[in-house]
Amino acid sequence: MANKKVKRWRSRPAGKKGNTYASYPRPAESEVYHLKPEGEKKAKKETSELEQRYREEKAQQNKAAAAPAKKKKKKYKSVQASSQAAKQARRGYTSYSEKEQERIERAKRRNRNSVMLRALIASAVFIIGIVLSIFIFFKVGEIKVTGSKKYTAAQVVEASGVELGDNLFAPTALSVQSKLDKQLPYIKSVTLKHELPDVLVICVKESTAQFAFKSSNKNTTKYILTDADLKLLEVADKPAKGAAIIEGVGIVGADMGEKAKFKEPEKGDLVKTIKAVFADNGMEDVTSINVKSTVDIEVVYNNAITVQIGQANALDYKCKIAAKAIEDALKENEKAKGTVNVKQADQTRQAYFNPNS
Repeated sequence: MANKKVKRWRSRPAGKKGNTYASYPRPAESEVYHLKPEGEKKAKKETSELEQRYREEKAQQNKAAAAPAKKKKKKYKSVQASSQAAKQARRGYTSYSEKEQERIERAKRRNRNSVMLRALIASAVFIIGIVLSIFIFFKVGEIKVTGSKKYTAAQVVEASGVELGDNLFAPTALSVQSKLDKQLPYIKSVTLKHELPDVLVICVKESTAQFAFKSSNKNTTKYILTDADLKLLEVADKPAKGAAIIEGVGIVGADMGEKAKFKEPEKGDLVKTIKAVFADNGMEDVTSINVKSTVDIEVVYNNAITVQIGQANALDYKCKIAAKAIEDALKENEKAKGTVNVKQADQTRQAYFNPNS
């Protein structure tokens, strides 16, 4: 027998009259039952979609309530990635939380500090080892002297204060120089060389006498010799070869090996300047310089020609024009002797050579 939809009508309520068939509402679709053929079980009521959803949600709530509560993990608030985290992100790494980054930075700082400490300890040990090896194992066993012509090697060694058995690296060029200046003033500079394992070489450079300051006292005449820097070298009975004799300049209160002190300091500087200017103009063989009067300066060249300079103004120009006049005179006569007057050469622009009669 085919299923057939059957309408179910409610009976009229008791005690109420006058209700008609039309007063009852029409049954909902959910209340419609399907009849089954005879012999089959009674039809069950169909469940609506809303009721089915409610039952599923209720079952899930009961299952969640029955399950043991799980401890929630603490989540750290993410922070903006640092420059290092950004680099890691660009390389494909995931950024760390703020606490994790701080822990990593502390570990890196500890590692850096540890490395630096080990490096400092190793450097200190290395330096201490070098210092101990220098001061304990290296001793002076032999002393050599080079470059000395004025003094013997024994004089240089004795004046230096260095002895056999001293530490090879203890003496310095400055300390040796200060000792040699007082005892051996002709020594201009000193350098030290070491030939391992035990040889110390003292290399000296000597200066030469450039000026001979004439000093007359009663019936005796002495010459105080100085180098180009006016350092006192010695007092001699005659001027040294190649040194210019200086007249009109007095030296006072100076020890050997020190710079000369003059009664008139400006004259000392003037003499030094005149010699340098003549050398720059090709007249290095200056025999004498007379500065008794600073307005009547005279210079003797090659012990034959006197250059009358007058005042020291326009000194360089006067030397140039005098050098030209001397050159022309020597071309005519290699043994020429005479005078060149350049007192007014800065104004007249001329200089003449007057030979001796």
